Amino acid sequence: MGQEDINAVASELKKLSPGYIPEPIFNEVARLAVLTAIEFVPLRKNNDLVEVLLIRRTSDDPFWPSQLHTPGTILRANDTSFDDAYIRLFKDELNCEPLALKFIGNNLILNNRGRTVMFKYIVNVSGVSTSGEFYDVNALPDELLPEHRELIHESVVYFNKQGQTL
Repeated sequence: MGQEDINAVASELKKLSPGYIPEPIFNEVARLAVLTAIEFVPLRKNNDLVEVLLIRRTSDDPFWPSQLHTPGTILRANDTSFDDAYIRLFKDELNCEPLALKFIGNNLILNNRGRTVMFKYIVNVSGVSTSGEFYDVNALPDELLPEHRELIHESVVYFNKQGQTL
């Protein structure tokens, strides 16, 4: 890509407001840069089982069609704090009442989309979600994103060590 092309792309990108990035552009930015993600692992106690809320991606998702995942969001340029991302998750993906939120660490992952710094949280929830389904953590479905399987395992270990409270 020559300097003229680079200048043309940069000129077009200046037309976008900071915040939500249209998907085709977002996917290319994700390929070229390291993103910051907030990942929630919503857990609840249901009788003697610990369950996790998983959400199904759309069948036309370019990276993980029809796969299950934990709720998460990418920090946006117009977020003024982590709270903005938490609010977006509670409103757009979690759709059930959070009882507690606990930060359990972060790590750098490489997946189909690119590199992401993942900030990991356990969310203790109750009730029913309208955005996904709860699954027994000891019988997770095959179509779960691999990095989320690891995240759930880590979260359940922490949750159990805390007496299933946060």
